[in-house]
Amino acid sequence: MVTDPRLAAQVQDWIEHDPDPDTRRELQALLDSYLEGQPEEATRASDELRSRFAGPLRFQTAGLRGEVGAGQTRMNRAVVIRATAGLADYLQHEVGDAVTVIIGFDGRHGSAGPEPERRSIPHRRDLTPQC
Repeated sequence: MVTDPRLAAQVQDWIEHDPDPDTRRELQALLDSYLEGQPEEATRASDELRSRFAGPLRFQTAGLRGEVGAGQTRMNRAVVIRATAGLADYLQHEVGDAVTVIIGFDGRHGSAGPEPERRSIPHRRDLTPQC
């Protein structure tokens, strides 16, 4: 199987910047299978990586939703951090520093997990986080 060096580089870059060791391992295993696996295994890994890196997860009417897992089209700590930073930048640009950001979570698996990152990003942008 012929591998796509751009995809491999994109996955490796994500792994290097992912704060979660579990999702880093998940992607590394897929990348290893993609680069070094037998043809059938490499094809499955290729399909999975292409799905996970088909473009960033986007806000929709119900907010930021996606399958839990590693990669830019899945819900994980790296995506939550990026989305929080983007929202904080937008609010600071549009509203200014005098804004309070309400940070919440629900009962779903992992929902409360990235809360420290969600709280620290608005704080670093001089916005007031409330949990």
